[in-house]
Amino acid sequence: MNIAILGSSGEIGSRLSHHLIQKGYTVKLISRNVGVRLARLEDINHISIDLQNPTKLTEALLDVDYVVNCALIKEENNALENNFRLINSILTSCKAASIKKIIELSSIAVNPACLTHANHEEYSTEEDWYTKVKIQNEKRVLSEFKDQSITIIRAGIVYGPYMHWSKLAFSKIQQGTVILPCVRESVCHAIHVDDLCELIRYTILDENTDSKIIYGINPEPISWEDYFKNHAIQLNITHTLLEKMMPQEILDLLKIDFDELRKPSLKRSTIDWLRNSKRLVPEIISSSKMYNKVKYVLKASNFGLINYDSYINQAETSHTVKIYPNEFELKLYQSTYMPDTNSSFKYSIGLEQGVKSAATWWKNEHLS
Repeated sequence: MNIAILGSSGEIGSRLSHHLIQKGYTVKLISRNVGVRLARLEDINHISIDLQNPTKLTEALLDVDYVVNCALIKEENNALENNFRLINSILTSCKAASIKKIIELSSIAVNPACLTHANHEEYSTEEDWYTKVKIQNEKRVLSEFKDQSITIIRAGIVYGPYMHWSKLAFSKIQQGTVILPCVRESVCHAIHVDDLCELIRYTILDENTDSKIIYGINPEPISWEDYFKNHAIQLNITHTLLEKMMPQEILDLLKIDFDELRKPSLKRSTIDWLRNSKRLVPEIISSSKMYNKVKYVLKASNFGLINYDSYINQAETSHTVKIYPNEFELKLYQSTYMPDTNSSFKYSIGLEQGVKSAATWWKNEHLS
């Protein structure tokens, strides 16, 4: 069994290369350059070529049975055009070399950022280049290989050593207090990079995969609060780690723009408006729990706080920098739907264990 990894010098491609070589597989590593991660391995079979050249790529794949495509051109300028040429070259070469099976590494980013039961079968409408490229690649693979053996793996939030999502978590919690939306059942679609590598290996070996699209997500229930807290625990963070924004229904009720909420405090005029409006609304409303909850939350927010508990216990409040989510993160953190995962594959790395491995790397790289 000969396996080729395209984009083998990248973040996940290099980790997968290590993983398969350690398992004893014959692996051909194909990318433009070896890269620093692959340079740590000895006696590797690496081929440096331009993957957009189908002639050279076909030659490299002639003795290969299985191809794992992790390749991506990470240049925002003309990203769609460049990656369109790339995926076309890869598919043309795989056909010419009579590859038995293609595993396309995709991303859960192809789904709407705020993933719910109602929209989980839709493609994302986000305008960032990465999402558009991943959607484009999926569609090309599905259209070109209708009858051939393919599997598209929509990887979730891939964390662990060297991974972007762990870098982001460690950076945020070290900067200050992470602000999350108030969602009761938020879902973080996390998967440790080594579990993802093992899932890819399993997919190569599995000849009975019925679905052409599978999700790489650890089925362990994980909220975004769990995700950030576990990263903080490993760094012994002592400041106030997480706070919740006002519930969405209150924001909607007051018609408060999210950009306004991200400022150090809400406009005093908003609170004045609420106080003055009490004279204009029926007593049944002004005396309601919801109305008074809004009033107290606004007061708390005006002091740069987020919830009423902090407002009435100001001595206990940590005055660290508050890190609000950007527009994409705001939607992402409000996901509530867990896609079906491959039930026959056994994930082995839980969040606590996975974050510990990420923290070991982070400390060596950043805190030494």
